[in-house]
Amino acid sequence: MGKQDGPGREPNAYERVLAEDRRVVREMFRVSIGGAHAGFVITVFIVVLFAAIGGTVWALIVGGAVAF
Repeated sequence: MGKQDGPGREPNAYERVLAEDRRVVREMFRVSIGGAHAGFVITVFIVVLFAAIGGTVWALIVGGAVAF
């Protein structure tokens, strides 16, 4: 009896843990994509607000700080 290779074999403990870790990371990134868009919209709104109230210099300062 040799080792069974291919799609029909049962994964070992290391492969099961690795698959679970990958699933958790995929789920984390799936949830955070919507939050990233909301954060971007809020940031643009704040930079535009600073540009309207304080002028272009303040908008560049705040935009640079956010980019950093």
